[in-house]
Formats: sequence, structure tokens, C-alpha cells
Amino acid sequence: MYGRPPYTASTLVERAQEVIQRDRRLRVDAIRLDAFVEVMDRPPRSVAELRDLLTRETVFVD
Repeated sequence: MYGRPPYTASTLVERAQEVIQRDRRLRVDAIRLDAFVEVMDRPPRSVAELRDLLTRETVFVD
């Protein structure tokens, strides 16, 4: 009679999925991407506190 309403549940879900997908994408220019890749390619730093934390006996009980 009046056609399909513009705000049906399926339309709203579709639009929400589009927004979520758009916000998940990382947009970066070539210079910043090159800098990021360079940092990620460096060897890892040794962090004494982190190493200590990861070698402690766990406080959690199975």
C-alpha cells in the first residue's frame, strides 16, 4: 500500500554493519605506514619487569 518503510529492522542492521566495518578499517598514508612497519620490524625490547611477571608462579588455581 505505502511501500516498504525506510527504517525496517533489516535496513537498520545492514546500516549498522556498514558503520562497524568502516570503523574497523585502518586508514593510514604511505609515510605513516612505512614508519609503522619499520617499528614493527625492529627486534623486541627486553623489559625486565615483564620478564619477571611472566616467570612468576601463577596465583590462579585450576
